[in-house]
Amino acid sequence: MKAFFVQRFLPTLLLAVTCTAPTWAQSIPQARPVPQEDTVSLAIPEGFVARGPIHRVLVDPTSLSYAHLASANAILFQEDYGSFALVVVDERRVGGLDGLKSMELSIVDELTLVNLNGYLLDGNDPIATRRATASIPADLRAPDAPPADGDSRLKIVQFVGPVKDAWLDALRATGAFVVTYVPNDAYVVKADPIANAALARLSAQPFVLSTWDYAPAFKLRPELRPPFLVDSAAYAVVVQVIADAEGAAFASSLAARAIEVRGEPESVLDYLNVTLVLDGANVAELARDPHVFAIEPVSVKVKLDERQGQIMAGNLDATGTQPGNAAYMTWLASKGFPGQNPFPFAVDVTDDGVDRGSNTDVNTEFKVDGLSTGASRLVYNNNYTSDALADGRAGHGNINASIIFGNNTSTGTAAEDANGYQYGLGIAPWVKVGNSKVFANSGAGQFNQPTTTRLANAYNGGARISSNSWGATSGTTYDTDSQAHDRVVRDALSGTAGNQEMTIVFAAGNSGSAASTVHPPGTAKNIITVGASENFRMTGSDGCGIANTGADNAKDIISFSSRGPTSDSRKKPEIMAPGTHIQGAASRATGYDGTGVCNQFWPAGQTLYAWSSGTSHSTPAISGACALFRQYETNNGRAAPSPAMTKAALIASSTYMTGVGANDTLWSNNQGFGRVNLGLAFDAAARIRVDQSQVLGATGGTYSVSGNIASASSPFRVALAWTDAPGATTGNAFVNNLDLEVTLNGTLYRGNVFSGANSIAAGTADTRNNTECVFFPAGTTGSFTITVRGTNIAGDGVPGNADTTDQDFALLAYNATTAAPTPDFTIGATPASQTITVGGSTTYTVTTAALNGFTGNVTLAASPALSGVTYSFSANPVVAGGSSVLTVTTTAAVAASTQTITITGTSAALSHATSVQLVINPPAGANAVKTFTAAPNAAIPDNSTTGVTNTIAVANSLTVSSIAVETVITHTFKGDLVVTLTGPDGTSAMLHNRTGGSTDNVTTTFSIATAAAQALTVFNGKNTAGNWSLRVQDLAAADTGTFNSWKLTFNGEASASPAVAIPDNNTTGVTSTLNFAQSGLVASVKVKVGITHTFQGDLEVALIAPDGTTVLLHNRTGAGTDNINTEYPDLTAPNQTLSTLVGKSITGAWKLRVRDLAAADTGTFNSWTVSFTAQ
Repeated sequence: MKAFFVQRFLPTLLLAVTCTAPTWAQSIPQARPVPQEDTVSLAIPEGFVARGPIHRVLVDPTSLSYAHLASANAILFQEDYGSFALVVVDERRVGGLDGLKSMELSIVDELTLVNLNGYLLDGNDPIATRRATASIPADLRAPDAPPADGDSRLKIVQFVGPVKDAWLDALRATGAFVVTYVPNDAYVVKADPIANAALARLSAQPFVLSTWDYAPAFKLRPELRPPFLVDSAAYAVVVQVIADAEGAAFASSLAARAIEVRGEPESVLDYLNVTLVLDGANVAELARDPHVFAIEPVSVKVKLDERQGQIMAGNLDATGTQPGNAAYMTWLASKGFPGQNPFPFAVDVTDDGVDRGSNTDVNTEFKVDGLSTGASRLVYNNNYTSDALADGRAGHGNINASIIFGNNTSTGTAAEDANGYQYGLGIAPWVKVGNSKVFANSGAGQFNQPTTTRLANAYNGGARISSNSWGATSGTTYDTDSQAHDRVVRDALSGTAGNQEMTIVFAAGNSGSAASTVHPPGTAKNIITVGASENFRMTGSDGCGIANTGADNAKDIISFSSRGPTSDSRKKPEIMAPGTHIQGAASRATGYDGTGVCNQFWPAGQTLYAWSSGTSHSTPAISGACALFRQYETNNGRAAPSPAMTKAALIASSTYMTGVGANDTLWSNNQGFGRVNLGLAFDAAARIRVDQSQVLGATGGTYSVSGNIASASSPFRVALAWTDAPGATTGNAFVNNLDLEVTLNGTLYRGNVFSGANSIAAGTADTRNNTECVFFPAGTTGSFTITVRGTNIAGDGVPGNADTTDQDFALLAYNATTAAPTPDFTIGATPASQTITVGGSTTYTVTTAALNGFTGNVTLAASPALSGVTYSFSANPVVAGGSSVLTVTTTAAVAASTQTITITGTSAALSHATSVQLVINPPAGANAVKTFTAAPNAAIPDNSTTGVTNTIAVANSLTVSSIAVETVITHTFKGDLVVTLTGPDGTSAMLHNRTGGSTDNVTTTFSIATAAAQALTVFNGKNTAGNWSLRVQDLAAADTGTFNSWKLTFNGEASASPAVAIPDNNTTGVTSTLNFAQSGLVASVKVKVGITHTFQGDLEVALIAPDGTTVLLHNRTGAGTDNINTEYPDLTAPNQTLSTLVGKSITGAWKLRVRDLAAADTGTFNSWTVSFTAQ
């Protein structure tokens, strides 16, 4: 795609160190995971279970599972945490691994493993660790000699299990400087000789599993280690200097080593990140220096519609594949927006420039209410590039800003499409935007400023959300930029009291569809990473090569959307939004060239709008959704939500996707938790909200809330998200581990244990991700207890207080209440569908069920009111829990059709509905569209009057109103052939009579595409029942061929000759209607059009189905060519595919609309024919 991502590096790795293990661990069989060579992460797979009989488990010490372990003498070691215990067990005492897995516990064998840039250390197995690190080059090993006076060393201390505050206090008491937590259960510390001696004594404590030297090799990404590291070569790197008392001076000294210094040092957590160009010798030398924690290569950053809005709002048609109407602004108003105009905050767009680089001279759509008199909503332009102006000549940042906050209320073809959907209407048309320009007009990324400085400036400019459609082109690691963004989510202004939080949104990237293609900084934990689903805008291929097939179904994931997981096996993305064929404002900058979008201007003939495809454009849509959610919360009297609550709310309201690339198990590395659904996010369902008001201060801490599912008609969902402490850049990034547990009607469900779209019981707790969910479908009822468990509180999740190991969280329970459950009822009906003929009747059984002590009566009603149809119930009302039989009776006045019958049950203020299908077929002899096929695949005798005949037996007794015959005959020199159709009564018509000369094949449809030699109307009024035959004769010598197949359709064709003038330059145009009384479902559609009009490029021709589905046949193409006399799709490919109409009912009013959308040329809509085949 033109529009998105960064060159990262990705060669191989190796592995390395001395370690000690406690005596109890040495006395039992060791778990030895096999080291994996030449891989970037060596991440432990999900559900990892160590080889051998000895396992670590987390279990509730008050549970039956724990009692069983104890009574079987299976417990070898135990560490208590209050709400749970870490237990080392022997599986052989409880029936093996299957026996262990059958218990209500979590196997956590991975807790002994530490991954450092691919070197896999096992604190429980010194031999495995030595084997894994044997390949470390001598000059990148830790020194054997003890530290001399004044020298410091870096060490790793691993505890026996999840971290306890007392253990960390003991570690600090040694005098060592604690640099960072590294999973699992370990810390890197910097120790002088005195602290080093104290650490040696600490290692004898029973709570210490192992200690290692932090070798220089552990600091280096694989691509910065031999053989890739060459002394004389130059490398652009980020050096993470430990920010202790010596850190600032050491960081300043690095300039003397550098070939080039790039920007100022960036302070992030306990590091000073210095970006330099160094030779290989200095890279290795710095790796050996104890002031340095890590060194990584610099990545070169690159850049990565109302229809979109309506899909995100969940306002789809019955198929769920496309938006249902062009009324996004009306929908927003129904949800209470704007509330404040403009919103009192901004969304930062970090990208190339926006519009003309001014916050006063802006596009009208960027002003309040989209009015030329409105104040600008573009509130700042921070230009970090070498460009003189903050303008957007490439258009990437401009279209992304437009997707967030564009406000287009104009009408006419320049501002809206053929169905009335507005171009340039953003997701949050009242929010403000600020621009941080980091990509020059040349396209080059210029990231010479610290991430934290850039985002602090944005926060000070009013931004509370940051939208980022850029990233790296390779690598799946957690790097310094990922780390910095994680920190800013919690606090954008580190020097200011309190935590100034910012929601940060990143594009997943356009490197799909392969796994592990989400690149930094999209690999960060606390951000929201966005993948791309399909939009619904089938107006041809865009300039990035995305065809109509990439924008024809909202249920599909587009192939280019990047997939997870990250290198440490965390899931990505979190959520999806439409990202194909997205319309937005074109930049008005002088010199605008459209190199940042797929098409500089689209549709043709205007310069207001561009269109583009990529996760670059799904990302600002989610940023706009975040803005709407923030304002929605304040509109409803609640505090502005935290980034964690914003993430939880969007995820809890998402729609599970079932189309191409989806239909998998959540949390999916393809679709995340599904496509955003703001309709669910803003509905009136009861919710339980906990937004960072609870803090777990130590491992073992818990928070619980109990309640009831509020309504059986909605799904029940629980989402937990937390802003984790930023992780280390040398391996696994996770720090604090919270676990979500939902006990529903006595059954335990753990976070992120799914099958398909819904949660399943049992399973293992998620140790990696800082978002966990439990989802249940509509129809679920009962009481629940939600528990948030602090399984490992190892880092400072809530900076700024006295506790350095703590974690708050956001918890959202949708369709949940702590109040006593409201008495309610459900209603259902069987069977789902019945079929009758006109004049017949049928029945459905309607059942009700009482919930939560409901005792009322339920009054039943059926709709809609249909001419010739009556409804009656055997019992009405029914007592709660009772049933009734619905009888549907028809008369001869009813039209053959397929109807959806809605059955509504009402009791006082309560009302619920269900629906069934009723198929009404025409009576015998009545008209219906019927299609029959045959495939004789027979050779045609050469120069023979006999020819070859194939017969279709038709059992249906119908009256013929039209006949269409589709033939597939392969034969050289079709002028030899005669093709004749004969009906049951002997009536015949010659379809083809030796025309066409030397042209090959008779593959066509008579008579819409090719006029029959003799009129097919000769069959009108005949009965269809009996044998219909098609004879093919070759009446000349030499050329031969095959009668492959034929298709015979009755009553599917109709014509009209409106002969009306087409209004010039008029958006209303002229419409002709064909009313089909015939029944049937569409299998295929052909349309023949006769229009005389100079300059056909003025014209738009649209076929409109009875349900409103619109297909553009001709969309202002052909330029100065005159007239449209053709048949779609055989002779001319339609602008939009006619396959959209497959499966729709044939019955009803079919319309052809012709519009002249430009001045001067005029013409006449003469005639049209539509021809269906039926399923």
